[in-house]
Amino acid sequence: MAILQQSRAAKGERTEVGYMGSRNITAEVTGIGRVSDVTAILGQIQRVQCCSVVGVSNIGKSALLRSLLRPQVLEGYFGPAVGEYLLVYVDLNRMLHMSEQGFYELVLRCLTRTLGRTPDGAGLSSRLDRAYQDVLQPASALAVPLGFNRAITAVADEFPGKKVIFLFDEFDDPLRLLEGRVFLNLRALRDQYADRIAYVTATGKRLDAIRERPDVGVDEFCELFAAHTRILGPLHHADARAFLARLSERRGLPLSHDCLTELVRQAGGHPGLLAASAYCAARELTYAGGRGQSQYSPDPLTLELDADPSVRAECAKLWNELTPSERRGLEEFTQSGTSSRSDGLQALLEKGLLRERGAGLEVFSEIWRRYVLWKYEARRPTSKGVRMDVQTSEVWVNGRLVPYLAPLEYRLLMVLYGRLGTVCTKQEIVEAAYGRDYMAGDDPALQRLVRRLRERIEDDPSRPEYVLSVRGYGYRLVGPDQGSDLRRQELTR
Repeated sequence: MAILQQSRAAKGERTEVGYMGSRNITAEVTGIGRVSDVTAILGQIQRVQCCSVVGVSNIGKSALLRSLLRPQVLEGYFGPAVGEYLLVYVDLNRMLHMSEQGFYELVLRCLTRTLGRTPDGAGLSSRLDRAYQDVLQPASALAVPLGFNRAITAVADEFPGKKVIFLFDEFDDPLRLLEGRVFLNLRALRDQYADRIAYVTATGKRLDAIRERPDVGVDEFCELFAAHTRILGPLHHADARAFLARLSERRGLPLSHDCLTELVRQAGGHPGLLAASAYCAARELTYAGGRGQSQYSPDPLTLELDADPSVRAECAKLWNELTPSERRGLEEFTQSGTSSRSDGLQALLEKGLLRERGAGLEVFSEIWRRYVLWKYEARRPTSKGVRMDVQTSEVWVNGRLVPYLAPLEYRLLMVLYGRLGTVCTKQEIVEAAYGRDYMAGDDPALQRLVRRLRERIEDDPSRPEYVLSVRGYGYRLVGPDQGSDLRRQELTR
């Protein structure tokens, strides 16, 4: 497949390993896994090259940048030369306001704090303090960039043999919103100290795709990264398991070996989905433990994952970041295993939302695959049957938007919809709707809840077409194409 060949070629261009000390970098040393990503970026830092890290929402960009600051990582990679490198981490979410002054103030604040941790930084403190005050309380508009440049020059003069690497995290909004002259100034400083200053950025999109309108300063800055972009995909299986194990230990989550395996299969290595799924699974297992059920079971867990607000929110973030072409290509692919939109599939493969499997492709996560299928059905409001959009909480029946469902009614429908065509036991429904164990006395309350839901979505609640009862067992939601024979077999209440 041409898409796979293009992807492998692109990965070959991006993957740069084998630098000095890379053999000393292990998953335990980085603390997050991602050994190939860490060593590739360290290789760029060693060469004093600018590098752009790009990845979808909550894929682990910030964790990756922070892992570069770990002493064992730097010492393991650079060895005796570690003292030649000064890495300055800048979380741009901490900008006091989105402006040239706000940007320079934060960078100098982080630079001063980083130098303060080094044995040689004390001699610069007075010069940096004066420059910082010029940025913080400028006598004129020109004093802001001049103060910033004076601080950078002071560091370069004081440490002629040191490479200063700025790690710009959450760089999307500053690049999109700040004036181009800010980035032109960063480019000028890089040109002036080409072998001593470099930038590493972390963004959700490629740098040249963030700014809506062309800007000379931004374009000049982005040229620094043109040949050095690292696309961050989901964690590999071993790293994903280690991520969950660390989270479970840190938070005291009761996740068994089998449960960890299932969560990795469901979430597919996306750290945000893994974390949300782990908390959801822990709640489910806690309820099961309260009932004296110590055995893990994947079926109710799948129901809980699909209905969990935090899990759905992670899926919604991923969906909202996609272009229209990528969304349509992904919907086609989940329906048929192929798509006419090869450009959309290529972009999804690069982002890690599709992955290689044998000679073909597959969706990277079972949770994500089911979410996309729901989105596809929700985009067909004229189709027959019950359709749900889990992002907007909208429900359609035969193309008609249902005005309102009470929280318990929506929760019940979510459980049934997640197992469309399959019987859900009373136990599973009560757990999902009420968050507790099923008791015999729940039957009347559950019947009333089902009756209210039928009144909302059925044309004739006394002869339901979609929410059917299985006497003594539970309920099932059926589609319009499952035939009247199935309905005749069910005894309604």
